[in-house]
Amino acid sequence: TLEALWSDMDNIVLPSWVSRVPRRVGSSSRATGLGLGADEWRTFCTIHLTTTLIFLWATFPDESREFQLISNFMDLVTAVKLASMRITTPERRNKCREYTHHYLTTLLELFPGTTIRANQHLLLHLPDILRNLGPAPSIWCF
Repeated sequence: TLEALWSDMDNIVLPSWVSRVPRRVGSSSRATGLGLGADEWRTFCTIHLTTTLIFLWATFPDESREFQLISNFMDLVTAVKLASMRITTPERRNKCREYTHHYLTTLLELFPGTTIRANQHLLLHLPDILRNLGPAPSIWCF
């Protein structure tokens, strides 16, 4: 899967305003991607991982683990995309909350025994933060 990911990363042409992700992210020499900045993580997850994983796993049967994992991941990606828009509306914030809740609920089902971490819990409050402070691009630090 990493080889497919790296191949896709090499072949995707990104707009100049999109943050680049280091080549070979996830390799042992890159310490499994540690050290990525927030914007690099966003690019990696919302562009590179989605492109590769959808291609590899989306055709699996609905009941397969792969399909369930990509569906769960896409809930997170959709929530992030909604939260990252330059304009926030009540409808977008509600959808963001729905996708986040579904992501976290399904995560617990897919990985029994796991617990929700503080940063994951904070995602549930993101729509309220966006309502109070405005669109994410006006308040983020990257």
